[in-house]
Amino acid sequence: MMKVTRIDSKDGLDPITVFWQDFGVGQGSVTILCYDMAWTAWFGGMGGRSIEQFFTESDTDYTVTKLFYAQFLKNTAGHKKYLTRIVEAIKKEIAPY
Repeated sequence: MMKVTRIDSKDGLDPITVFWQDFGVGQGSVTILCYDMAWTAWFGGMGGRSIEQFFTESDTDYTVTKLFYAQFLKNTAGHKKYLTRIVEAIKKEIAPY
């Protein structure tokens, strides 16, 4: 099942759209859109949690690294900092999962 979260412009970021997909117990994916960029990651060992719960409870650096893994963009400090701000904004919006 797919769920969508829309986060209006906050903390100097453009609006964020997040697509959450649970594929079974402990398996899911997240796709994040912000401005003209997109990031996606699959998580296959979430310990029985929903994708939103797992995303919220996971270490931000771990989540950012997973989202970077499939990127064709250059892995720069500036891009990582931008994505970290987006992940933190999402966590803040969907808490307390």
